[in-house]
Amino acid sequence: MIAQAELINLEGIRETFISRTMKEQEMISGGGPKSLKIPKFEIDLEEDPYTRWSEPTIYFKEQIIKLHETIISFVPWSIRSIFWMVTKYMEVFSPKTTGLGELNHQLFREFEGVSDITGIPLADVLTANFVYELFAHCTSIVAIDKTDSIVHARNLDYPIYESMRNDTFDIDFVKNGELVFKGAGTGGSTNSYTIMKPGAFAVSINARYHNDLPGLANSLSRWFMESYNPGSLLIYVGEHANTFEEAKDMLMNMPITSICYFTLSGVEIDEGVVITRDRTGAKDLWPINPNSQSDWAIYQTNYDHWENAPERDNKRAATVKEGLVEIGRDKMTVSKILKRILQKPPVLQYDTIFAVTMSAKKNLFKIHAYI
Repeated sequence: MIAQAELINLEGIRETFISRTMKEQEMISGGGPKSLKIPKFEIDLEEDPYTRWSEPTIYFKEQIIKLHETIISFVPWSIRSIFWMVTKYMEVFSPKTTGLGELNHQLFREFEGVSDITGIPLADVLTANFVYELFAHCTSIVAIDKTDSIVHARNLDYPIYESMRNDTFDIDFVKNGELVFKGAGTGGSTNSYTIMKPGAFAVSINARYHNDLPGLANSLSRWFMESYNPGSLLIYVGEHANTFEEAKDMLMNMPITSICYFTLSGVEIDEGVVITRDRTGAKDLWPINPNSQSDWAIYQTNYDHWENAPERDNKRAATVKEGLVEIGRDKMTVSKILKRILQKPPVLQYDTIFAVTMSAKKNLFKIHAYI
């Protein structure tokens, strides 16, 4: 049984990280963040899952080891032991599964590939990939720009930024040698939390906070019940959905391991929505409205948009709203969202790993990684 002290410990870790991040905002210079050049890799969706992520894993091997050591150091042994047992179960039984279970087996095979290349125990790779979701805090924005095109941008913030600064890469997901969709990745993770399918849609994921260890246990149990973790669902949607409506239906209804927010944009002026997700389905939809004075732009941080902003949001949502009003729809561009909102504290955090600007209509996908 999980000790209460351990449960409090992991909750306190995240709050400590976020608190420290808030206090260190003054360290960000007025000139904005310093950019970092990142590599690009092709991920072949038809390749054996065991070798699918080999190139970025080899490239980032040392950073991945450091990152996993940091993450695992915060996880109580009682939780690690559960993942060890899960690993042993998956090694024996997952090759026999079909349907969604087969897809989770493929994800497990990807973890095996990362483990064998890095030397990190397989159970710890599995643990880290589930724990990723506990610490992330993000900002996503979809807006109608001055040309009446849909644009989409996001920040990905991660409080253990010291271990993730040089861990970002650009992804072309391919099939039969042809580009299917684009994504942003971090070494050691076989998921993507930001994708864009040219001429169709773009999606970003934001964490929706919950009690850490109970949430972690629930996530793991739902994985056994053949649910996707949100990052692997995004890859599935990128591969199989061909329109905004198809992507919306999948993101609203497919079972997931962890509650989250999906921010989805398309190519038409009315194709934008924030989907607030429970594990079994959509809890709320906030659609873009081209005829509205306010909802021509929608945005999401890490709390339900109909609730009052919690202290931990650090006025990020309020700053986004102010920035959108200040720029205005008639002067809106995706570069202004980046420079005047995403790169402005407190939306820009000391632990912001990267931003992405994208538009499925304009075939735009650019990662802005920070030192």
